[in-house]
Amino acid sequence: MKKLFIYLTAALTVLGLGFASIANAGTVTIAGNTNLTIGGFILGYYGESSNQNLVSSQANNPGIVNTQTDNSTKFSGTLAFTRLWLNLDNKPEGITGYISADFNGGGVQGLTQGVRLRRAYLIKSFKANGLNPWIEIGQDYNLGQPVGFSFSAYQNAGLAGDEASVPIWVPQIMFGAKINAGNFTLNPQIGLIDLQGESGSGNYTELMSNAGDPDIYDISANVPGFGVKLPVDFKTGFGAPASFYGAFQGQPVNVSYGPSNVNFVKKSEFGWAASGGITVPVSYVTFMGDIQYTSGMTGLNTVLGQGAYTPEAYWSENGNNVNTTKAVQWDAQAKIDLKRFGAPVAIAGGYSKVSFSNYNDALGLDLDNTYSAWNAYNNSPVRESGSIFANIGWNATKSFMLGLEWDNNLTSYAVDPGASFHSNSFYMIGMYSF
Repeated sequence: MKKLFIYLTAALTVLGLGFASIANAGTVTIAGNTNLTIGGFILGYYGESSNQNLVSSQANNPGIVNTQTDNSTKFSGTLAFTRLWLNLDNKPEGITGYISADFNGGGVQGLTQGVRLRRAYLIKSFKANGLNPWIEIGQDYNLGQPVGFSFSAYQNAGLAGDEASVPIWVPQIMFGAKINAGNFTLNPQIGLIDLQGESGSGNYTELMSNAGDPDIYDISANVPGFGVKLPVDFKTGFGAPASFYGAFQGQPVNVSYGPSNVNFVKKSEFGWAASGGITVPVSYVTFMGDIQYTSGMTGLNTVLGQGAYTPEAYWSENGNNVNTTKAVQWDAQAKIDLKRFGAPVAIAGGYSKVSFSNYNDALGLDLDNTYSAWNAYNNSPVRESGSIFANIGWNATKSFMLGLEWDNNLTSYAVDPGASFHSNSFYMIGMYSF
């Protein structure tokens, strides 16, 4: 770790580091009145991780470590999160569109490559009586708040709790209206969302999953999910406008369970999530935080790690009933932007946490933290995980960014709630935006 730190420090001294502004490759006009903008970025993660994978966040328990050939500090890297996007804009008709893809669709998060569709949608805007109503059709973020100051945000995952309402793209039809009320701007929205599973992302736990519970045979939806969200921007007098949001989204499902797949029972359940957050810029410092509570929708509390997994949304105890897993996830972050002082440097840090309750495999075993005792539980649901991160960045040029981040994680597992395990990662991120 020390050698890597010296190497990266020397590289950054020569090249500079920082947050990238999103450039684009230029705009061309295609058929009709549609302008097409092409852009994206080449993104690389390189660094050392101790007791975890580089692009995950959960600390390995002794059973996970004991089944790995290399269980000590290790160097790794990936360019799988490199992204391409197209933006469509037809101003005369009030239509915009967006398509984005990355190369993380081939399997394990950050380790294998394959083209993956992320977001693809069209928005039609209207003007009526001073309002700006709109309709969106396609695959876009759920109703959380997809922002955050950790460099792991480019992965749409990473730190436990980072961006408490994890940004996951799902098929949806949304309606909204942008309302300018002087010092306030509101953009209420409501719509139908396919929340029973995640489209375009085979690397995460499904939003509603039994995670292999042998007594649950199927979780299916007969009607679409729905969601409402109220984002508000307001002037504070401290600098840029602050923002606040509150959101609720849910999905009715049928859970089939029982002691055998022949004589099973079908029960109606309702998975839901409520979230809220605030971002407040004060001069050159920006504070943000958000919180989310989920019931029967643990895929919004994503856990990534080798052998560590998100507790199932629904589970059955010997096929006799259906239980619903609940979770609380929150984060608090801050960023200091020194651009106004003539240095394109930004420093950020924060804390985040996710805690599950009423989860399966809560055996309360006393495993004494030994490798041999944990071997039988090397694949275990996470009970609680918290993360601290700190990073520094600098735009070397308008298009080229380098950054350094340190993450420190503490994780406990359902099979031994009294035991906690640490992990660390220190990595450099390099991004060229075009």
